[in-house]
Amino acid sequence: MKPRGLLGVRVVDLGSSLAKVLGAGEPKSAWVIDWFENGPAEAAGIRIGDILLNIDGRAPKDARDFIRTVGEHSPGSDVTLEIARSGDGAADLLRRVSDRAQADDAQAVTALGRLREFGVGGSKSESEAKRLYERGAALGSEDAKIYLAYLYHKDRAAGAEGMSWIRAAAEADDIDMINALGFRYWEGVGVAKDQAEAIRWYRRAAELGSTAAMTFLGSCYANGAGVPRDDQEAVSWFRKSAEGGDPAGMVALGLAYQLGQGVTANDDAAARWFRSAAEDNDARGMLNFGLMLHRGQGVEKDEDQAARLVRMALRSGDPALAEYVMTNAERMTVDDRKWLQTQLRELGVYSAPIDGEFGDTLKVALRDASRIAGAPATPSAVAPSPPAAPEPREKADNECRKYLPSIGRTVEVPCEGTQEVSKSGDVAAKRQWERYSLRATLGRFPGDGLAPRGWLGVVISNLPPPLAKDMAAPQGVLIDRMAADSPAERAGVRSGDVLLTIDGRKPATSRDLAQIVASWAPGSEVTLEIARFGQGSADLMRALRERADAGSSDAMMALGALLQTEVGGVKDEAEAARWYRKAADLGNAEAMFNLGVIYEGGRGVSKDEAEAARWYRKAADVGDPGAMLSLGDLYGSGRGVAKDETEAVRWYRKAAELGQPRAMALLGVAYGDGQGVAKDEAEAVRWFRKAADMGLPFAMHNLGVSYRDGRGVAKDEAEAARWFRKAAELGEASAMTALGALYRDGSGVPKDYTEAVRWFRMGANAGDPSSMTNLGVHYHNGWGVEQDPEQAAEFVLQALQTGDARTAEWVTAESDWSVAFGRALQRRLKQERVFDGPIDGIFGPATVRAIKDLASRG
Repeated sequence: MKPRGLLGVRVVDLGSSLAKVLGAGEPKSAWVIDWFENGPAEAAGIRIGDILLNIDGRAPKDARDFIRTVGEHSPGSDVTLEIARSGDGAADLLRRVSDRAQADDAQAVTALGRLREFGVGGSKSESEAKRLYERGAALGSEDAKIYLAYLYHKDRAAGAEGMSWIRAAAEADDIDMINALGFRYWEGVGVAKDQAEAIRWYRRAAELGSTAAMTFLGSCYANGAGVPRDDQEAVSWFRKSAEGGDPAGMVALGLAYQLGQGVTANDDAAARWFRSAAEDNDARGMLNFGLMLHRGQGVEKDEDQAARLVRMALRSGDPALAEYVMTNAERMTVDDRKWLQTQLRELGVYSAPIDGEFGDTLKVALRDASRIAGAPATPSAVAPSPPAAPEPREKADNECRKYLPSIGRTVEVPCEGTQEVSKSGDVAAKRQWERYSLRATLGRFPGDGLAPRGWLGVVISNLPPPLAKDMAAPQGVLIDRMAADSPAERAGVRSGDVLLTIDGRKPATSRDLAQIVASWAPGSEVTLEIARFGQGSADLMRALRERADAGSSDAMMALGALLQTEVGGVKDEAEAARWYRKAADLGNAEAMFNLGVIYEGGRGVSKDEAEAARWYRKAADVGDPGAMLSLGDLYGSGRGVAKDETEAVRWYRKAAELGQPRAMALLGVAYGDGQGVAKDEAEAVRWFRKAADMGLPFAMHNLGVSYRDGRGVAKDEAEAARWFRKAAELGEASAMTALGALYRDGSGVPKDYTEAVRWFRMGANAGDPSSMTNLGVHYHNGWGVEQDPEQAAEFVLQALQTGDARTAEWVTAESDWSVAFGRALQRRLKQERVFDGPIDGIFGPATVRAIKDLASRG
């Protein structure tokens, strides 16, 4: 089929509230809420929060029409986009709307809810959006009432209050909410199941132009579901839907022509409608048209095109396609079925006999094929089930797999004024990133007294988001510098490179990379895939300075972030602070937060925790959850502000409600300990669970502790082990120790000293002193390892060197140490110059003092 263009943005209708507050765009204008990394939109300089007014002079009717308009262009086309932007972007937009919302302006309050719902200018928080919509509705905003209905509908258990909002929106003729109400009546979700009432609402949506409702009504008539069966009425609805552009309706109409149901059989017409759906990248359209090409039915036989189309359909990522194929197997010939099995074999997902039999093996192959590409396809409404619950006014522009590789001559129209600004620089920046594959032989981690670990020899940082945003840097970890004659340096890695993969494994963070490298033995050969800007760090810094000098706050942020690293050997934290301040003066919330971090740590400026608190508060006031978290930390410790645990909890709660997982976990700690809030261990567990569900290992560990000790939940050591394991697998060292202890004691898991040692060793490698001490005990006693007092002493020494006072107290209080262990430890203490007594293995006053002195040094 003809490849369709893709811009690489997620858009929704702007809405009348935002349009009125900004004085730009129309309620149905396409509003950018997200983009696809390294897509054409990002390369051209489009930013989150921009309003897309027209494309090549054509103003789309709404967000969906904008996506269709982009799809009409061929990949590689150059187009001109006219956009509106609030000041410097999303942060300025959030600040403007927030300022007006404080005056109880109904439209501004509603608009602020939109920003919170989609995370534009700050963190995404549907709970905060709901609160703002409720406030906007109370102030008289009709938009707020509609948006509330959408949020309630996303929660299947909307409750009586949610149903009242959904019904009100449907009665106000909001098409999506009419469909939503039809869905709820059909399925009996939140209301008593009533198919007749469902069809009444779907008919209303169809009358207002909903093609999804038309297709569904057709399927009801075709199957006699909720209405008497009437094939001609079904075809009438399918035709309306298909002519309105719904691919599902096109497929349904094609099937009607192919089978002669409700219309005279006509293979040519069937092929024409299947082709139309396929050209819209509908998986069922591609499958059906591919089969007709294979048979030469209604169209000239073309095996190559047939195979290509069907493989595209099978790889489309449509989760329902497997069931669709199995359900329709009976209308396929044996040859059709054998041919489909052959296509699956060509895709490498099917190895059973080519026999035309469709069983469980083929169903699994169909599902495996859908995971090859994973691009979502258009859902079908042909079967007698209601359309899926609609996404709230958003349509992700990811239905095509072809990209428009460049967008030229972009024109920006600021919200205030009509000045035109060229944005070709980002495209040039994107083109300067080149990819390389390098081979490296890992060395041994220096000073590694534990199990030998691989070593690459790099100092790394997480990739600064502004660098990816402003300079189109691909996602990976940033190489600050390399150790002299290190494996990385010998392989050709340079400062400023972005490491993308190592032997195909993609590190998400710098910590992740360290764990990946440590999992290999020294001497391992690995392939490094890197991205490099121009000739390296000098070119990258030069380009960033040019863009920062031209007023790009994103470039200022990226430049500040790199100046805090050792990229190019130009670490200059005072200069970084200067750039952050310039970006903050332009309203960049992240820059305000970074200035808080700089003043709190005294990096490039004189340490000033009061000034840190001031900057954190400025960032928090424009919705930055990280700043709220940091303010909570300052109030909790009394640094830069008067100590106030209640105020700390208030800021943690604000950050948590905006989706900040660490704030959720710390709020759980506050409830668990009764600090700044009434002690409530069940509430602590609730917050730990919320943070754990967002993937925070620290919270998973705390949830495990709650189950292990029966705090706030019924004691359940097996559940504790499950949470400890999840946290440990994500690198949480304390969870590795806790899981090792469960295996040692046989609590919640079978007793297994070998498994205990494995987890303690992982915890020790991750730097946890408790794991080191436990390993020492296992070597001392011969639990799961060969008894070895020298190795036991080595692990205990390493625990003491971390400065862990608990290890010192425990080692000196324990009375069952062997003389051999005592001597081994004394020899090591003497080497550390903290002990000059006799090597007698006795834990006398001099030995105890030496142990505590060594721990205090750490």
